[in-house]
Amino acid sequence: MKEPTSYFQAKATDRSSWGKAVSDVDTSAEDVLSYLLLSTSYERVLEHEKEQRGHLRLGLNVPNSRSSFQCVGRRFSGAVSPRVFGAWWTWRKAPGTNGAYLVALSPPNEYTDNQGVTDEVEKALADAASSKGAVRGSAIGLYTIQPLAPTVCQVTFCGFGDMKGKIPAMVMNYLVKNTVRIVDDVRARYERSGKVVDAELRSVFPTPPPIAQLTADQRQVADECRALETVVGDWVRMRSSGNTIDTYRHPEDAFVLKGETTVDCPALEALAWYFAFASRERMRMSREAGNSARLIIARTSPHADYGLTTPRAMVRGLSSGLLYFAPVLGHEDERTKVTQIQNAEVGGASVTKLIFKRVQSLGLKQLKTLIECKNVFSRDDEVDKAEQDVLAAIIRDSPQTYSEEERDRFTRVLKNLDAAATRPGSEFKYMPSPDSFVTVQLNTNGIADTGSGVGRATTVVDASVDECVAWELARTSRAQLKMYGGRNEAVIRVNEHNLIYTFEMNLPISSFRPRDFVQAIMWRKRGDDVTVVAESLDHPGFPMRPEYVRGSATSHFEYKKLPSLGGIPQTQVTLRGSADVRGNVPKRFQKAGVARFMRLSFMRKEFDASDAIDAGSSLRLVTMIQNHDEPYTEMEEEILRDGQAQFAVFGAQKGKELKISLPAVKAKLAFKAGDSRAFGFVTTTVQASPEQVLALMWDFGKRFRASTDNLEKNIDEEPNAHNKLLFNKKKP
Repeated sequence: MKEPTSYFQAKATDRSSWGKAVSDVDTSAEDVLSYLLLSTSYERVLEHEKEQRGHLRLGLNVPNSRSSFQCVGRRFSGAVSPRVFGAWWTWRKAPGTNGAYLVALSPPNEYTDNQGVTDEVEKALADAASSKGAVRGSAIGLYTIQPLAPTVCQVTFCGFGDMKGKIPAMVMNYLVKNTVRIVDDVRARYERSGKVVDAELRSVFPTPPPIAQLTADQRQVADECRALETVVGDWVRMRSSGNTIDTYRHPEDAFVLKGETTVDCPALEALAWYFAFASRERMRMSREAGNSARLIIARTSPHADYGLTTPRAMVRGLSSGLLYFAPVLGHEDERTKVTQIQNAEVGGASVTKLIFKRVQSLGLKQLKTLIECKNVFSRDDEVDKAEQDVLAAIIRDSPQTYSEEERDRFTRVLKNLDAAATRPGSEFKYMPSPDSFVTVQLNTNGIADTGSGVGRATTVVDASVDECVAWELARTSRAQLKMYGGRNEAVIRVNEHNLIYTFEMNLPISSFRPRDFVQAIMWRKRGDDVTVVAESLDHPGFPMRPEYVRGSATSHFEYKKLPSLGGIPQTQVTLRGSADVRGNVPKRFQKAGVARFMRLSFMRKEFDASDAIDAGSSLRLVTMIQNHDEPYTEMEEEILRDGQAQFAVFGAQKGKELKISLPAVKAKLAFKAGDSRAFGFVTTTVQASPEQVLALMWDFGKRFRASTDNLEKNIDEEPNAHNKLLFNKKKP
C-alpha cells in the first residue's frame, strides 16, 4: 500500500492476475468519467504513441447507448510478446449513492446488440495481432467513481487481465501494476494544491450525529474515552516548550495528558480537520515527522474511522483519546476552543523510568496535533490588527479621567526609575544591540545588592504614536506571545487606560522553576505624546503558585511624535526598565533578564517601512540632482579636483589586482613611493542612471546601510545640497 495511490494484488497462479488501485482525484466525478470514456482524445493518443510506438489504440461508440469499445495494444520489455486487448465499456450511475458512477469492462463478444460495431472491433484486433505479432489477451474490470466534494472524488479500479500465452506467474505478478496504473495517471493529471483540496473536503463534512444515534459499539468506545476526563483533584500543569497550547497531566495517571488551545475556525471545521486523518497536509506532516505509514484501515460511517500511525519502531501501541470542540462565546463563527485528553500506552518492555519518560513524550507528541490544527487555521495577523485598531482608536479619540491612585502610580514609577539610574556608582554602558536601529544601555551595578538592574533603549518606529502604544498594550497579542516564548494567563481590564495582566517566562536554565509576573500597565496622553508605565503588584485574581517564582518588573515608555518621512508617520520610542527574576539566579542571567525588556526592536520590525522610505528618499534625491544648479565655492572645487587626482595614481603605475568573487567587479590597490597610505580602485557596470547611482551613494542615512558595527553615525554639517560633513564611529 502506497500513497498517494494505493495498489493491491491477488497474486497470479496461472496466466491471469487481479489488481486493484485506489486514489483521490482532484476533479469532479463527471470529469473522471469523461476522461476514461474518451480514450481516443488527441492527448491520450499522443501519449500512447510515445509509449507504445505504433501499437493499436481504437475507440468506437455504440450509437444510442452508454457503451463503447476500446482496443489497446501494449508492448513489454524482454522476451514477452506484445499484447492487444479489446473490451466493451459501459457506464451507469450507481444506485443508492450520492452521485457515484460505475464503469464496467468485459470482453467484446459479450455484447450481443451488434449493430456492426463488434465486427469492426474484431477486425481491428485481428489486424493488430497479425501486423505487430501481438498475442490477443482479454480484460475484465470495474471502476467506481465516488464524489467526495464538488471537485474531488475517489477512483477505484479492480481489474483482471488474461495475458494468454506462456508467461510465468512471477512475471504476471510484476506486470499487474501496469494493468491498474491508469488510476494514478488520472490522479496526476488533475492534481491540485493539497491545502486547497483539504479545505474543499472540510467544507462538505457532515454535521455529526448526537450520541443517542450511535451504535452500541460506538457508544461503548465513547464512554471509555469520556472516562479519561474523570479526575479526583486538579489537573497538574506541565511546563511547555512554547506558548501555543496549555498542557496538563492527570493527577493519578501520568500517562493521561490534556492539551488546550484556541483555533481560528468554527467548531465543525476543526472537527472536520481532525477527522481527516489521511488528508494531504497531514500525510505530508506525518512523512516529515518520520512515520513510516499513516492509514485509514476501516471507515464504518461518515463519522467513524479507524486510523493507524506507525513510527519507525513497529511495536504495536494503544492510544485512546477524547476531543472537545467548544465555540468561543461571542466568536462562535470564527474561533473554537479545542481540548484533547490523550492516553498513550506502548507495548513491549515493562515501564521503567526511561520507558515512562518516553511514553509521556509520545503522549506530548500526540498533543502536538493541537498545534498542527492551530497553525492550519491561524489568522494571527488579522486578529491582532483588529484588536490593536480598537485600542489605537481609543488612545487617539477618547479623553480619559484618572483616579488619585492611578496618578500616584505614574509618579511612583518615574521616581523609582530615576532613583535607580542615579544611585551612587551607577553607570550606563552601551551594549551590543542585534538591531542597528535600536540603541541599548544597561546599568547592572545594582544587581548584586538588589537583584535588579536598569536598562534603557531608544528607537524610531514607522508608525503613529497611537499605533505604537496600542501594540505595547496588546501584551496578549499572538505575535508578542510568539516573540517572547511566554504565555499570558489572563488580563483584567480595569478601564480603557488601565489593565492588569500576568505573564510567564521560562529561564534559560532548565533546572530553574519558571517565573511569573503580575503587572498593572497604564497609559496617559498629553498633546501628541503618550506615556506608558508598568509596575508589579499583588492582585487577588492572580495568587502565587508553588510551581512558579514570582518576579517583579517596572517599565516606563515615552512615545514622541516626529515629522513624517514620505507620508509615513514616525514615532520616537524610549524605554526605561528594571526587572528582578528573584531566586538564586546567577548575575549573568539577571543581566539577560534586563535585556529582555529591550522590546523596542520587536516593535520597530512590526511596523518597519524601510523599503518604502528608502525608495521615496532616492526619488527625492534623483529629482534634486537632475534640477541642481547651486554654485560651488572655490574650496568645494578644490576638493573635487583632489578627488579626481586620485584616479591618476592608477594610470601612472601598476596597481595590485584584488580577487573579487563577482565577475562584473574589478578592483586593485596602488601605493605612492614614500607614502604609507594605499589607494583603492574599484569599477563595475550598474544598470541604473548616473543620477540614481549618485543618489544611492549620497543618501548617508539610507536604512539598508545600517550595520551593528556602527556605534554612532551623524551628519555634522550640511551647508548646501551638494556638500556635507559626515561622522561615523565604528567598533574597534
